[in-house]
Amino acid sequence: MTFVRPDYDSVPGSQLSLRLADYSLLTLFCSLLFGVSLVGGRYLTMHEAVLPQSAKEMYANHEWLVPTSAGRPWLERPPLPQWITMLSAHVVGRFDQEWIVRLPAAIVALLTVLIVAGLSAYWFGRSMGLLSGLCLATCLEFTRYAWLAEQDIYLSLLVTMAVAFFGYMEFRPRASLPTSRSFFGTRPASILVWFVLLGMTNLAKGLAFGTAMAVLPVLAFMLWNASLYRIQRYVWFWGWLATAAIALAWPIAVCIRHPDVVALWHYDLFGRLSGQYEAINQPAWYYAANLPLIIAPWFLIAILGMGAMARTAWNTRFSPERFIWCWLWVPILVFSIPAGKHHHYMLPCLAPWAMASARGLIELRRWSLSWPSWLKSPIAGALFVGLPLALAIGFAGPVLPGPAWVPVVAIVVCVAITSLSALGLHHRSAVVSAMTVFGLIGTTYIGGLIYAARHFDECRTDTRFFQLARQESTDRGLPVYVNADLRSMDVFRILFYLGDDARSVHNLTFLRDEKIHEPAILVLTRAKDQEKLQRLGKVEELGRSGETRREGSPGDRFALFELTYRTDLVRHQAPPRVSPMQAMDREEGPYLGGRF
Repeated sequence: MTFVRPDYDSVPGSQLSLRLADYSLLTLFCSLLFGVSLVGGRYLTMHEAVLPQSAKEMYANHEWLVPTSAGRPWLERPPLPQWITMLSAHVVGRFDQEWIVRLPAAIVALLTVLIVAGLSAYWFGRSMGLLSGLCLATCLEFTRYAWLAEQDIYLSLLVTMAVAFFGYMEFRPRASLPTSRSFFGTRPASILVWFVLLGMTNLAKGLAFGTAMAVLPVLAFMLWNASLYRIQRYVWFWGWLATAAIALAWPIAVCIRHPDVVALWHYDLFGRLSGQYEAINQPAWYYAANLPLIIAPWFLIAILGMGAMARTAWNTRFSPERFIWCWLWVPILVFSIPAGKHHHYMLPCLAPWAMASARGLIELRRWSLSWPSWLKSPIAGALFVGLPLALAIGFAGPVLPGPAWVPVVAIVVCVAITSLSALGLHHRSAVVSAMTVFGLIGTTYIGGLIYAARHFDECRTDTRFFQLARQESTDRGLPVYVNADLRSMDVFRILFYLGDDARSVHNLTFLRDEKIHEPAILVLTRAKDQEKLQRLGKVEELGRSGETRREGSPGDRFALFELTYRTDLVRHQAPPRVSPMQAMDREEGPYLGGRF
């Protein structure tokens, strides 16, 4: 069977494959959209700081295998994102700015967009390719993580690479398919490449998570088509051996150095499956309920596109539409079974939703061109879409932070955008139509990020306090020790902003370490810990954050103390190591000289 691509192109004379100009256009659009995070003025969040700070510690200590947190093993995820972040910092020559650690994420997101656009164009034509790339870039969840220095966007690239390569390989002409079906036989190099890519999906997040994301749509597609010949191509010893070698190399190496890491992986993996890890437990319908927000603003349009593909997907074996349907739904359905869920778990599965959205946009444009003139006018767009949104903004206006003119401007901009979107959607030129719609969406996202950075950044107050604490340490000539036992991951961003001279302790009992020789030190911890510090000597509070994210009381706020040690304080020798479970607060201890 030879794969014949349906041409969904609406631009007369266009070729099926993407051109260099198309990739350049996507690169420019994504550079503007994702690049705003480099200059938008947002500080690192608690979760976002995990990757940069652990990479920073690895780089400083010339440690290439084990990510660390305050010097302790932080082994929940493999270190490929850390390696890439270290490379970025090495090229720039510094490791102390947000844009340096966010740059790799923006580049990784761009590469993901280009891969999805290329695959979609290979299947459906140039217009579908361009629209698929643009839809993926503007999916709310994808854009958010393209702005963040987190590991999830790296996993999205790895999963997309593996699935997309399968998509290219599976829809080649029949002549390129292998003849051998022996379990130990030979296969073309492309099959081996796919197995290598599949193994790489285990290099960026929890063990087996990315691999499952990549295998599920492939497996569903194979079973739905029920072709033993095609299935046997992937029942190959050497291919699965290559996958296992790549996927297991890091876990095995880490187990040799930290045998007790198995307890951590067991807790995290099976805790999410069973519900023991209660912090992320969600009902079975969680992903279905959150899809409209995850793929916003394309949800309804994606449903339209999915419906347009339904007949071909159901009736035509080995069709791209059938594969997209498998990619759309199977990971969501399977990952709805475990108790542990989070919206960003679906980030690696957004590519098919972007393709469905692209098809939906084409169908919507074809359909809308036949509407009456009055319904296609900018006035109709402002009346039916812009006005309800403006009313919602008007009601929310009194509680919006910032100057009083912000809600007024937001209402005007909202009406203007909906009017221009209606005008662009129905323009006789499909190019102008797409440029208008995606340009307005991108502009809205960029403006929203800048506004949120100034008025909704929950980390701003704390971060400025950390910067003041760093200056206080310099002025007083005293080292600042950070309490890593904060019952949160805030220690990562604290250390990132305090700079290279900051030190850390696993918990406050480690301030009795015999290696601390200074008679007085600075301690950054929560304000409520002052009583514990008083057991060690004289304590003076030098400052306190005005507001701390998720604080339950003022005692939860971060504070800087000067601790002057008692001369009769008994010192202790620190334990040789902190276990991975203890480093991640999954297990109590160790304590130095007894618990406070």
